[in-house]
Amino acid sequence: MFKPLQFVIVLTVLLPSVIFARYQPAQADPMVTETVQLTAPDANPQARFGLSVAISGDTAVIGAPAATNNAIPTGEVYLFTYDGSDWLESDKLLPSAVGDTYFGFSVAVDDDTIAVGAPYSSSGTNNSGAVYVFAADGGGWSEVVRFATGGGGPVLSDLFGWAVALNGDLLLVGAPLDDIAYVYNRDAAGWQETAVLSGDDTQFGDRFGFALATDGERILAGAPQDDNTGNNAGAAFLFLPDGSGDWQQEAKLLPTGARFGWSVALDGATAVSRFIACGPRPATRFRCSHAPGGMA
Repeated sequence: MFKPLQFVIVLTVLLPSVIFARYQPAQADPMVTETVQLTAPDANPQARFGLSVAISGDTAVIGAPAATNNAIPTGEVYLFTYDGSDWLESDKLLPSAVGDTYFGFSVAVDDDTIAVGAPYSSSGTNNSGAVYVFAADGGGWSEVVRFATGGGGPVLSDLFGWAVALNGDLLLVGAPLDDIAYVYNRDAAGWQETAVLSGDDTQFGDRFGFALATDGERILAGAPQDDNTGNNAGAAFLFLPDGSGDWQQEAKLLPTGARFGWSVALDGATAVSRFIACGPRPATRFRCSHAPGGMA
């Protein structure tokens, strides 16, 4: 017995536009039933519209991190809403802090919350980075909080906000030049930093936190310059809750290939979760059960 039809939106970047392909699951392979190309009328070709994309429900978030303001690449983020027949531009987000640049380099959205990275921001230290969180306010979107480490890492440039991931009350922010990822949780008081992650054997230069994903119960982090199986061969790290409110490393994935962990995706929609970690080479897929050692 087949489940009711569901729509999945797949986005392919074509600078300076974004292609939406709408798939309708069939009994066998999916069939493309609709496509639309989104553009930003006020973005110039150098704005890199579509460098980052994210979607949740009827809301699509598209970054244009090189959009300029007075010749400075402050960046912009465009929001599109699906009205049942078409995708319409509904809002545009901008950084609020002076010195924040390449806003929209990374984006994530989950329901009524959006996270935007500006990793080249100068928050007291060159390129230490910043991340903004926005919330739907009934007719638009308003800034809730801005995070910035201000430390800059060992090379005074940690690129905090290079990657962001969002699921419910869980936000992840990568700082790959510092080889760490920050964990934030939302409670009644707002968003709070609750953990800082790195691999058990991560070394400086592995670029841990270059890519991030979460399904709310697991965290997957890419380190595309990990040298465990060869120079810049890469790795991906899986973290699970330890039962005391913290996260512990469950596994380190070491396939053959180059810069594995350049991008990661995690799907925990089924009893047996599936996740993919991939680099510039063809993607490698792993299957993982809830029990330790259940990866293949």
